[in-house]
Amino acid sequence: MKKRIWALLALGLFSVQAMALTLNEARQQGRVGETQSGYIAALKQDKETTALVQNINQARSQSYQQLAETNNIPVDEVAKLAGKKLIAKAQPGEYVQGRERQVDPQVISGSYGGTHLASGQNDCLKAVEK
Repeated sequence: MKKRIWALLALGLFSVQAMALTLNEARQQGRVGETQSGYIAALKQDKETTALVQNINQARSQSYQQLAETNNIPVDEVAKLAGKKLIAKAQPGEYVQGRERQVDPQVISGSYGGTHLASGQNDCLKAVEK
């Protein structure tokens, strides 16, 4: 059942990437990070990043709702499962929310500086190590 959920989820997540700024570009540029909740969080507060985050999260929310209804499981469970999988697939240098919810300020390039999110719910992200 989890494989089916993930396959359907992947279709929904990637259908919204035909924007000026793509999700992959935003991840690579350190503008967004994946959270344990299954949604992305903005690390940069510019207009383009904020719009991307809103659009991606809205599409994910709809996808999670549909999967939850189809599989008769709570939306939270679908979202958290997606968050876990998206964090596991993160590439080196991309930001993800850690289990301990603490910031690792070291960025893969070797520069330093903790990144805090505007949202209090998902307030700590760290770069994935090589």
